[in-house]
Amino acid sequence: MATISVWRAGGWKSSEDSKMSESCEMTGALSDRASGVLWPVAAVTVSARMDVEGPMRIITITVALAATAAADPGTWETLAPAPGAQQELGVTEAGGLIYIVGGFDGAGRSVNTVRRYHPDTDRWEDMAPLPARQPLNHVGAASVDGIVYAIGGLTQSFQGVRSVFALDPATGLWTERAPLPTPRGAPGVAVIDGLIYVAGGLPGRTDFAVYDPALDEWTPLAP
Repeated sequence: MATISVWRAGGWKSSEDSKMSESCEMTGALSDRASGVLWPVAAVTVSARMDVEGPMRIITITVALAATAAADPGTWETLAPAPGAQQELGVTEAGGLIYIVGGFDGAGRSVNTVRRYHPDTDRWEDMAPLPARQPLNHVGAASVDGIVYAIGGLTQSFQGVRSVFALDPATGLWTERAPLPTPRGAPGVAVIDGLIYVAGGLPGRTDFAVYDPALDEWTPLAP
């Protein structure tokens, strides 16, 4: 039996509910498997409906694509490499610049290294390191109103942490913010209407919370 779960502001809705129907829209790219080319699309609509017929449950999923006119597959080019090896890191954009936070170095050691990339000049810049008590990998990252947030992370021994830090790109300084309700690394992070939503993560997290940067407050949500 399959279950489809969708989160809305009022909480989670599940396809276990009779005749539950949800839809969402997003923009992205459609992959042409034959040519290996990614084609941009204007919209993707996914609708899921479950109907209960006695002991049987039938799920119908419909996907509709609206392609952009004169889609261009584009070309790849090589840009400036990062100053050092860094993986399993947090990535976010703020003010048109790309920030990478924490992760592993080339030797597999956790680091608090922070760098930002300038797309207009193809240039990397070292920033103040993450002021965590120990080096972190799998840091969650997001930005709101030009401020970069580093959320949680895992220690070298893969223990989750609750720490949250905010970087002001104008000053280059980090400040510590209210900690996560529960420790985690590698969370799912999304920004909606100026609020930061954090879901799941390691090790084995299933809880869900939202952060209000203006109030510096976390609110647990239904898992």
